Amino acid sequence: MPELMKTESSSGESYTDAPGTRALRGTIVKVPDYSPGLLFVDGQQKSFLLSGVWNSPMAPEANMIVEVQFDRIGSVVRVTAVPFHQLVVEKLHSLITLTRSFIHGCAAILRRGLSPPSGK
Repeated sequence: MPELMKTESSSGESYTDAPGTRALRGTIVKVPDYSPGLLFVDGQQKSFLLSGVWNSPMAPEANMIVEVQFDRIGSVVRVTAVPFHQLVVEKLHSLITLTRSFIHGCAAILRRGLSPPSGK
């Protein structure tokens, strides 16, 4: 599978690996069985099948985070599980970014010499 090229979208992370296609993160709501599975992606529910669409060595599970590849008309063409370690790395990155922002904000307050109100 070729490496996905990251682009930005108004709804969050979006990826593309072929002209006219895009991929977004989603969550499996219903695992496919005798009927199609159900994904929640970008505020919408999308159905998917295992055959020809599921692209991971492990079986799909409810609440699993996945990358969902769409064709030009918005149909699901590939669903790939996001590895747990990738989710952990992304959460840690977000936490580090948030912590840095908080520390910079605290430092700015200290530089200005402001103190919290005394309550009097």
